[in-house]
Parts: sequence; structure tokens; C-alpha cells
Amino acid sequence: MDVTTTESEKASLRHCVCDQGLLTRCDGSARLKQGNTSVLVGVRGPTEVRMNKEIANRATVEVTYKPKVGMPVVKHHALEQLIRSTCEQCILTTLFPRSLISIIVQEEHDDGSFLSCTLNAICLALMDAGVAMAYPMAAVSCALMEDEELVFDPTADQEKEAKATVVTVFDRTCSDIVSCQTTGVFTLPQLDRCMDASKIAAKSIQQFYRSSMETKLSKEAN
Repeated sequence: MDVTTTESEKASLRHCVCDQGLLTRCDGSARLKQGNTSVLVGVRGPTEVRMNKEIANRATVEVTYKPKVGMPVVKHHALEQLIRSTCEQCILTTLFPRSLISIIVQEEHDDGSFLSCTLNAICLALMDAGVAMAYPMAAVSCALMEDEELVFDPTADQEKEAKATVVTVFDRTCSDIVSCQTTGVFTLPQLDRCMDASKIAAKSIQQFYRSSMETKLSKEAN
């Protein structure tokens, strides 16, 4: 996918490939590859929830992160909380009181922009499961390099060289920001520049969602 920010500044996202409905024991699933970064997401629910996790007026959203190797550590649990808080804003949880929506994230390969790839894969898995959402979220990673260049969907090497990275999550129209995660050192104008440029990249992700769902529905119809 290629997008344009301004006449003088070009932004490009790595090639994306999505496969939905891969996991038979889940209500919905999606594997998303952005460049060499790959993540597999399964969604179960709405289903029964244990009494100690039950919420009277909305669904409980549970996120489980499985690293590529080994057991989850503190940083993975922090990532689970970040993903959960973002998903709770997008899912219409009030439609499913006293129930559980479980999201399982399996890291396959991390070559940069892993958080944005994961959030986009979750959105595709939720669509595959038919979970009602207020809007499909579109996440974009943007790296601010030392020479002030913006690199979208950066690789792991580019993230290491960057002085700051910004992951911005947008709503369906890409006009409102759902959440934002930053690392590194930057000024407020630099942050605004990253967010503004990321909006156009997010629109191409929304278009990718539409194309993926059209392909899925076309296969089911045949």
C-alpha cells in the first residue's frame, strides 16, 4: 500500500497480506502480515464469563498475548492492557452485558511496527467474528528519524535508528484519534506532524479492510 502525505513528503506502508477464518476453534481469526511482521489473532465470544470477571452493563474484554518463544513477561502484560483499553473503545461492549469477548494474540515475527500490525489484525479478527464495533480501528506506526524524515510502518532496524516512534489509532473516518502510544523524545509540533501525516496512511488501511472483507465474502459466496 502506498499513500501520499504532502508533495514534498512521501509515506509508504509495507505490503499487507491478510488471511481470515484460519482458526476453527475461534469465532473469528485473522493473520496479518505487514512486510516481515506477522501476527495471528483469534477472537472468541461473546460467551459466558466467570462471575468474578462479570460486568453488569457491558462485556468484559480479555486480551491474552503469546510471545513467539517463552512465557509472557511484564512487558507483554503491559501490552495486553494497552490493547484491551484500545479495543474497549471500539467494541460495542454495552450490547453484550455479563459476557466475555476474548482476544488471543500470537506473535509470529516482529520486524517492526508490531503494535500497529497487532491492532489491525485484531480489527480484522473482530470483523471475521461478527463482533459489533462502533468503528473499525486503523493503527499506523510512524518513526521520526534524526534528519526529521517520517518513516511509516518502520522496520525493526528503522525503529532502532529513530529518535521517536508514534503509534496512532484512528476511527473509521480517520478524523478522530482513539489512542496514541509514543516512545523516544520529540516536540509537540513533531508529534502533531506525525499524527497528521498518519491520517492519510490510516485511510489506506481502512481501504485494505474493505478489500479483505470483500475477498472473504466472495469466497464464502462461491
